[in-house]
Amino acid sequence: MRYFYVLLFLLLSLTISANGGDVAEYKKKLTEINLLVYSDPHKAIKEGVVWSEKANKNPDYKVSFLLAVANAYAILKDHELSFKYAFQAKEVADKNANPINSVKVLGFISSQYHRLELDDKAIEYLEEAENLTKVNPLPDSLQYLSGNILFFKGTILKDKLGNEYALQNYLKAITIFEKDKKNKTLINSLAILYGKVGEIYIETKQPDKAKSFFEKGLLKAQSVHSVKMEGNSLYGLGRVQSIENKTEESVQTFLKALEKSTQADDTALIKEIYKSLYEAYSKLGNETEKRKYHQLYLDAEKKMLLKEESTLNTLVEKIEKENQNQEKKSKNWIIFLIISLLLLVAALLFLLRKLIQKRRQLKAMSQK
Repeated sequence: MRYFYVLLFLLLSLTISANGGDVAEYKKKLTEINLLVYSDPHKAIKEGVVWSEKANKNPDYKVSFLLAVANAYAILKDHELSFKYAFQAKEVADKNANPINSVKVLGFISSQYHRLELDDKAIEYLEEAENLTKVNPLPDSLQYLSGNILFFKGTILKDKLGNEYALQNYLKAITIFEKDKKNKTLINSLAILYGKVGEIYIETKQPDKAKSFFEKGLLKAQSVHSVKMEGNSLYGLGRVQSIENKTEESVQTFLKALEKSTQADDTALIKEIYKSLYEAYSKLGNETEKRKYHQLYLDAEKKMLLKEESTLNTLVEKIEKENQNQEKKSKNWIIFLIISLLLLVAALLFLLRKLIQKRRQLKAMSQK
């Protein structure tokens, strides 16, 4: 769960420098689609594809519509299609040499690699995005992009540098977003950030502070009817109640979160809620509900595991192909080949270890 909301974060591109086309109409539609991403991702995909084609003569909006589609697929856990549309957006951004578009696209791709625990690739794309902002300073109207980068740095490097590093970056990003009163889709960003801060306070055993941030996130989500973020905030509040041994109260909160996440088709959050309900009913001694949610959790975990295996296989093939293409261009091709092979073997071993760990965890859960 800790990785999932990273990939929801970057589609916050209402402020765009555009030339040609019906800019007012594009802007209005982009706002609608970005909000649909969090409430009805299937509809967001349908409309995003249509409008990306309409914006063929306006590369700035074409990039944003393609990223909206990529984001919606990410929410639906279809990472292969998410990457497909993200790299289409990158192709458009690279062709038109707009650094702002490139920052958005690179940040999104970084978040996707991080979601799949390929952090070396994630950091590679994030550093490229950050370097672009240094070479091309952002105007005040686009400072939210620096907020996005702070968010990603905190999240991707959290495991290496700790909660304090992540928290500092999150709070700086919150300050940037709270200053931008005009960008409505930043409300979703704030809801996500409040949730991430709440998670850190849970990890550092500060439930009162965690509760405060989850409540802030819930209010923001409700203000824009984002059922996805409502579900996430409610899930956080349920975790706080569970820590405080308010088990019956937590069950009711988890059930509300399940209702919202089901509406949003948020499979990752649904799986975690199943697990929390299984644990809560275990504490309450309700064997019927315990078995029910235990099985639902196992089924959801197996389904997600199969999906991630498929995506990881595809990405390994893509990385291998990229290495082969670079090898042909390299003068020192023998050295490059050896390094590429070593990197590929390391990536495969890393992925294999992750999959084995997941399978062991799943087996242990199924034996309980």
